[in-house]
This record gives sequence, structure tokens and C-alpha cells, in this order.
Amino acid sequence: MINKEHKSADFTYILTEKLSYKIFAPIFYHLPFTPNQITFINFLTFNLGATVLFALGRYWANLAAIGLICISTVLDWMDGAVARKRDLKSKAGAFLDH
Repeated sequence: MINKEHKSADFTYILTEKLSYKIFAPIFYHLPFTPNQITFINFLTFNLGATVLFALGRYWANLAAIGLICISTVLDWMDGAVARKRDLKSKAGAFLDH
């Protein structure tokens, strides 16, 4: 657990974990996406999109990029949950996830 000086990080960790495992992962359990596909789509859309928005250097673009990074974090947790639920753990998935 995170020490008392980092309570906001602890809150963020708990929030993203709960959003991923309790709300979004059960939806993706029934969709035909593999965890590796979720990771790849996450990278191509949210991570690269955030990079482009940060590069614009505008206030509104930075706020939008932060939002995309938040969504990306939830999806990153979720792909792991889907992999464990479907027993689809792989070395390729571990490589993509990092």
C-alpha cells in the first residue's frame, strides 16, 4: 500500500481498479476482443491521441489529453482482467502491456 504522504495516488489506484474490474471488464468479457487487441487499440487511439494533443500545447488540448490518459489507464487495467478471466495470459501480452 502507498504511504500516507501519497493518499491521492492511493485514491487514484483504487478508483481505476474499481472502474476497470467492476464496471468495464464485465462488459468486455462478452465482447469478441482479445486482451492483446484491447492493448493495441488502447495504444493506437488513447495514447497516441494524448501525445498529439499534448504536442499542440493548448490548454484545452492538454485537458483533453489528460482525459485520454485516464481512459487509457482504465483500459490498461481492464485488459489484464479480461486476460485472467479468459485464461489468455501470454508472453506477447506481457510485452505489449509494458
